[in-house]
This record gives sequence, C-alpha cells and structure tokens, in this order.
Amino acid sequence: MKKYLFKKADSTKKSLREQNGLPENYDQYQMSKREKSKLFTISFITLFIAAYIFYQNILLSLIFSSLSFLSERFFLPSYVRKRKKVLSEQFIDALYSLSSFICAGKQMPQAVTETYKSLQLLYSDDTYIVKEFGFMVKRLQEAGESIDVILLDFAQRTGIEDIMNFTNVYVTCRKTGGDMEAVMRRTSDMIIEKINIRQEIEGLIAQKKYEARILTMMPFIVILFILLMSPGYLDKMYHTLLGRLMMTGGLIAIGISYKWSEKITDIEV
Repeated sequence: MKKYLFKKADSTKKSLREQNGLPENYDQYQMSKREKSKLFTISFITLFIAAYIFYQNILLSLIFSSLSFLSERFFLPSYVRKRKKVLSEQFIDALYSLSSFICAGKQMPQAVTETYKSLQLLYSDDTYIVKEFGFMVKRLQEAGESIDVILLDFAQRTGIEDIMNFTNVYVTCRKTGGDMEAVMRRTSDMIIEKINIRQEIEGLIAQKKYEARILTMMPFIVILFILLMSPGYLDKMYHTLLGRLMMTGGLIAIGISYKWSEKITDIEV
C-alpha cells in the first residue's frame, strides 16, 4: 500500500462532517451521555456483585465497584472496533454496487451516486455507510470536489484496511491509465473474499469466546454453590487477612485471564 496517497484531511470540512453525523476519525470514539451512563451502571452492578461474592462485605464491595469509573477507558477500544467492524461489513454491499456500476460503464462519480441510492434501499439513513456515501454525493454535487480527494478522505478517516486498499488501487489505476473495469472488478472480488473469510473466522471463534466467558463466570458460580450447600465452609476466607488477600488475588487472576482470553480470540485477517 502506498501510504503517501493518504494525505491529511482538510480541517475545513470538520464542521460539515459533524453536521452530517459523521466522525472526524473512526479511531476515536466519543461516547454519548446515555452510553456512558449505561456502561457505568452495568459495570458498577457487575463489579459489586462479583466483589460481594468474594468478600461478603458491602464496604469492600463498594470500594471495588469504584473501578467502574475506569470502565469507559477500558471498554472504549471495543466500541471503536465494533463501529469499524460494522462499517467494514456494510462496505461489502457498497463494493458490490460500485463494481457493478463501473462494469456497466459508469464513471466513479456516477457510480458513487448510484451506490448511494442503492444503499438507501438496504440500510436506514442513520447507518454510517449511508451517511458516508450521502456526504460523498453532497461534496460531488454541491462543492464540486474531486472524487479522488473524497475517496482518500473517506479511507483515511475510517482507517479500515479494505477501504484504504480499494481507494489506493482506484487512484493508482486512474493515474496510470490502467483498465479500470478489470482492475476494479478484481480488486472488489479480492476484498469481498477477504471480508467473507474474516466473517467465517469470527463465526468459528465466537463459540470459543462464549466458552471463555463461561469459564470466567465459573469461580463465582462455584463459590455461590459452596455458600448455599455448606454455609460456614469459607468463613476463614471472609474473616481473616490471609483469606481476604487470597480472595483479592483470585479476583485479579480472573480479570487477567478474561483479558488474556479476549486477546487470544481477537484474530485479524
């Protein structure tokens, strides 16, 4: 990939992107107040329950639950990955349309306009792919910008490899005067195949992720079972300093193992 093709975005377009509900950079996620409130509430309740199972003490559980203030920083990368994953999957349909319109003899500006109309039939107006192509059409028709600049700006802001590869191939092919129809068709097929393979892999590892989460819950289930079936059996773990330290070590180990399992199953294609 030729990195030099992806120039810095024009800062004068920032207000226009915001007006059209588009992020300036897909690698940066600004959580809404509702999202923050929901995440904090879920994190607080989850941490409180987990701590109470391990400590049987309301004060210690509340102290442990204060870690929920770090939940936004902890889960923010997952929000970024989820948004980019959704956009990448939606881009498949855009690629199908772009490729078909170019093969039908249309130029890229016309293909983008027709693709926008096709995407409106597939997705609601609040989806990112529809907003992005709608913004492209506005820049083409109202501002008269070059399609090269528009596509490069889109690729740079998303930071998605498939979109960057597609845009890079198009710009290079147009500048060198290659067979646009053949190149775009082959490039689209390769990118679509890659995305489909990624989706198959994600389907295969989805079960493993589910199993990892069950294993993370097992220590809590075992402790609850012991407390119900044999009251007093774990008294030393709850009423002595050594017991508290061991329980704290167990909680930390569970947290580390969960994070480790998430990294192991995070496979990129």
